Amino acid sequence: VVGPRTVLSAQVFLGRAARVGAECWLHAGAHVATECVLHDRVRLHPGVVVGADGFGYEFADGRHVKVPQIGLVEIESDVEVGANTVFD
Repeated sequence: VVGPRTVLSAQVFLGRAARVGAECWLHAGAHVATECVLHDRVRLHPGVVVGADGFGYEFADGRHVKVPQIGLVEIESDVEVGANTVFD
């Protein structure tokens, strides 16, 4: 879902069930992962990733085992995020 007056620049990716509010601006290469939410007037500069898989491991049975990363990222209204920032 993309709100009114929102701008999606080249190579923006929106995952399944992602929601982007009104009057947002997602610059080139921004990535909003599955089920993540951007409220109104959010600006993502080039290369921002919202909802990347976190770096989560636990030590079990003598080795590191990946822990499933569940949940989502939600960014409230009137937020500007600088280039190449990642929210896991």
